[in-house]
Formats: sequence, C-alpha cells, structure tokens
Amino acid sequence: MVESISGYSNLTNCTVSNIFVTGNQTVGGMVGYGSVNECKADSIVVGNDDVGGLAGFLWNTNSENANFASVTGQRYVGGIAGECSNTHLPRAIILEQ
Repeated sequence: MVESISGYSNLTNCTVSNIFVTGNQTVGGMVGYGSVNECKADSIVVGNDDVGGLAGFLWNTNSENANFASVTGQRYVGGIAGECSNTHLPRAIILEQ
C-alpha cells in the first residue's frame, strides 16, 4: 500500500491483498488520492468520506482495475473509488465478498 500524505500517488500493475485500511477521509485500499492503473485489491477498507476499494479519490485513470475489497463508509463510497475525476474505467471489476 502507498500512503500519500501531501500529494498525488500513481500506481501501475499492482496487487494488494489481506490488508485492513482505516481512516477518516480520502481512504483507499491502495492510495488515498491518485491514479491507479491495471491494479487489483483484496482488502478491507473503512472510512467516512471518499472511501474506495482502490482509491479514496481516483484521478486521471483510464484502465482496467479490479476490486475484491470490502468497503465501508458514510459518504462518497464506491467499490473502485469513493470519488473520481478525469477517469474512464472501460472494464472495472467489482466482486462483493
């Protein structure tokens, strides 16, 4: 997992599994804020706002991604991303656990 404290993260061809991620805002199984391309996550992600299986806030992504994570949150919650901008996911896979 990559944590972006004060900036943008860009991941390509990554896999994470069997992790537990918790936070308040912009919480993701791989990144809080950034671009995730051709990646897979199998984890548990818990937060309040902008919570996603791969990214809390997904930006500038145009690829295939897969999420097998359990995602829980209050506002802006999604299997791939809690919120996104400038993003096109032609073949995103989300499987519920």
